[in-house]
Amino acid sequence: MKKNKSFLLIISIAALITFSSYIYWKKIIDSKSHQTSILLKSDELIGSGNEVLSNSNIEFNYQAFIIKSLDDERFDNKFDSSYDRKQTMKIKLGNSQFYGLIESALIGMKEGGIRIVKVKASDLFKNESFNSKSINFNENSILAYKLEVSKVF
Repeated sequence: MKKNKSFLLIISIAALITFSSYIYWKKIIDSKSHQTSILLKSDELIGSGNEVLSNSNIEFNYQAFIIKSLDDERFDNKFDSSYDRKQTMKIKLGNSQFYGLIESALIGMKEGGIRIVKVKASDLFKNESFNSKSINFNENSILAYKLEVSKVF
């Protein structure tokens, strides 16, 4: 009987670890369009400060990369960065001051946290033209954003 309880405990722990891994990569719903946009996310560092809520005022920095696939972990093709401009982003979530999917991905982070989000360019830039010569990707490109929340008000 004692062996059965130990076995059940081990199975329960394994199921919890598997479920936690599933939650680590998940889909987010773009609430503005009510369409599911695949947005994979993972936390590189869990912050320890105040948590970002859906209507929070926040300060954050980001780096944006073009990647080959959702599985690609090499971020060597950077096309934008608030760090490079030495300009921390200051926004109120929910006011469409930044890209909606990125704003959604910031929710739940804590001050000091770092999160990677991956999305198709067409889902991120729904209403924008890809004819600009200032960008070197198209609507089928996969983009990765590395987000770091510095302050939540």
